[in-house]
Amino acid sequence: MASAYLQSLPSKAGLKFGRQLRTFGAATRSIPNSLPPFWIACALTLIVAHYQLWWRLNIGYKIMGTVVVVMMPFTAGFFRLVSRPAVLWLLAFEGVMVANMLVGRYFTISSLFTTASAPVILIRSLPFLLCGYTLARHLDWQRRFLFFVAAVYWLFAVQDARGFIAGAREQLGRAEQYSQTQGLDNLTAGSAYVGAFVYFAPLMLFFAISLLRLYPILSGYWRLFVIVIQLTFVTVAVLAGFGATTAMAFIAIILLAVYAPVKTISWRLYYVGVSSGFFAVFELIRQTLLAQSGRGAVGEAFAKVTQLISGIFSRTTPDEMATALEAASSHRTTLLLASLDTFLKNPLLGHGFSGTDDRAIGGHSFLADTLGIFGIIGFMPILMFFGLILLPLRKNIRSSAAAWPASSSIVFVLTLLSGLVMNPYFLSLLSLSYLIFLLLGFALADAEAGIAGSSSLNVRASGMSRGRTGLMPRGAVAVLANPHDGATVPR
Repeated sequence: MASAYLQSLPSKAGLKFGRQLRTFGAATRSIPNSLPPFWIACALTLIVAHYQLWWRLNIGYKIMGTVVVVMMPFTAGFFRLVSRPAVLWLLAFEGVMVANMLVGRYFTISSLFTTASAPVILIRSLPFLLCGYTLARHLDWQRRFLFFVAAVYWLFAVQDARGFIAGAREQLGRAEQYSQTQGLDNLTAGSAYVGAFVYFAPLMLFFAISLLRLYPILSGYWRLFVIVIQLTFVTVAVLAGFGATTAMAFIAIILLAVYAPVKTISWRLYYVGVSSGFFAVFELIRQTLLAQSGRGAVGEAFAKVTQLISGIFSRTTPDEMATALEAASSHRTTLLLASLDTFLKNPLLGHGFSGTDDRAIGGHSFLADTLGIFGIIGFMPILMFFGLILLPLRKNIRSSAAAWPASSSIVFVLTLLSGLVMNPYFLSLLSLSYLIFLLLGFALADAEAGIAGSSSLNVRASGMSRGRTGLMPRGAVAVLANPHDGATVPR
């Protein structure tokens, strides 16, 4: 029954997705020899970047990160990628950061040569932008890549999900919850995991969103397994105990209800109903966890989201709303306003080229901090980078030519931007930056596909996609074409 239900999902989007890929032309008919080794290296790097392996295989993690950077210039598609306007703007932002470290006052020259510096992280993350950009053109390899990495992550996430559910029931604090989940004897070690999950929790959420793009190229039972993986990832993200990640999860649910690739009122209402079901579950969990004034890490995170919703939508005075938002955001509102105030004092060049007071920058909002540190000069490249990806994606959605990949990309980009208002996720921890850039590569390719339009869909029929794909119409071709032979799906 589950398989039959999954295969009854809206189907026109799957065929329309095939009509978007013409822009890739011959690139889908043969795979350059340099791409498979590069994809494999990127997949292994993502796996070693998992926090459970990254701490134990630190040397291997660094080696793999270096290998993909070295391979990048010799990989097919590299020069095409760096010639894209969006990527040129991203490289311009790199130039602004380097210039600030060389001649500015907020950073120093020595900052440029540390592994944690933002310019270094951007260079180390660029291979994954290329990886996503090229994988989007070869759906068979894209399926293998995402499915393999997701399955490995899921093996670790099952333990985390079970531990976090138990911690939420017992209303444990963050350190206690992580110590219990990882089987640690002291809270100090548990606190180290808290620091890792500040970035790993949103990684789990973003990964769950990215798996939406596999729906059209998996048969019913394989798609059901992917849904189980997604639910596990979202459970880990929401129950990790961070209000920002919890808020992003509900933003993603709302965005999915809006941008799901369905064109009929009945199916749109279906997705709105599913989203409403999530909110009903949220309310049930909130009332259960907050029965004792929101004790425990998860209870506090849900309490912050509740305060945030109340502060925005309740009829209160401006002062009461400001107080509610301040409490709900863990004082991030004050930090964000500090960065914006600094920007208004130095709108063109920002504080980074003219100031020395670190307290002038809040440090908890990538977008506001970028304005405060680099001014309009530094913020414009970031604005253009995301704008040149997001606007074509939205046009793609509105043109009724969208499918799950485009929907996945637009939900991810908008969820990421909401997170960048609350936290400095961009160019932060390498493992998170790797995945963010991989998904931005997918989004960039999806945006280009939406601009050009298409009439061909190239997917290899194999064990996981044998038979009719779930989103294809009942009258459509049962087996999709091999991406190497250039065949197309009949309209």
